[in-house]
This record gives sequence, C-alpha cells and structure tokens, in this order.
Amino acid sequence: MIDLFVYGTLKRQASHHHLLHGEFLGEVQTQPVYRLYDCGRYPGMVEVGTHGVAVHGELWRVSDEVLAVLDEYEGELFERRQIRLMNGRMVWAYLYRGMVETLSDCGTVWHEGESSGFSSASSN
Repeated sequence: MIDLFVYGTLKRQASHHHLLHGEFLGEVQTQPVYRLYDCGRYPGMVEVGTHGVAVHGELWRVSDEVLAVLDEYEGELFERRQIRLMNGRMVWAYLYRGMVETLSDCGTVWHEGESSGFSSASSN
C-alpha cells in the first residue's frame, strides 16, 4: 500500500476516478514548489522550486495492484515520484514530463471541464 496524491481526473467525481480504488485520506496541499499546467483534458504538475505554489489535491491509500493500473494509465507523459505535502509528509504523485512552455498555468487547483490548453493523452 502506498499513499498517492492526485490533482486531476483521478480525483473524486472526476472523469477517471473509477480507476482509483482505495482509501480516501483527505484533501491536502503540496509544499509550494510545484506548478499546475492545463494540458487540455487533464492537468500536469511539475516541480519548479522557489517559484511554485501549493497545489490542492486528494490523498489516497492504494494497493500495488491499483498502482500498476494507474502507472499504465498515466503512461509515459507522467512519472511517479515522491513529493512533499504541506505538512512535511512524503507521498507519491504523478509528475508531468512534457513541455509546459505553451500551456496555461492553473494556479493551485485544476477544474475539469474548464480547460483552455491542448491535449491528447491521460491525466492525473
């Protein structure tokens, strides 16, 4: 079992939440070292260091089997890495590996259906 931070289409009531089976641990924020970009149908979170924001999302405890499904779903555009939450806790999240220069910044939260960017792949 691992603790996984989700910030996009895997969140409760979002389009791909049905892939996420586990225990909901609550709403949380990351340390302010990330940026959230609008990739179209999904967001992408990247680590930027001192110019970051505290991204809002959900924390879930998932099994290795669910994690394998999510790894496949996220594909090569996302890399599962450990991140630090606002409370200092280390958890896992899918970070975006694509180019962000032409994407819109979402601020601290991404709302499905309000995108203005481009897309052709998965989510988080």
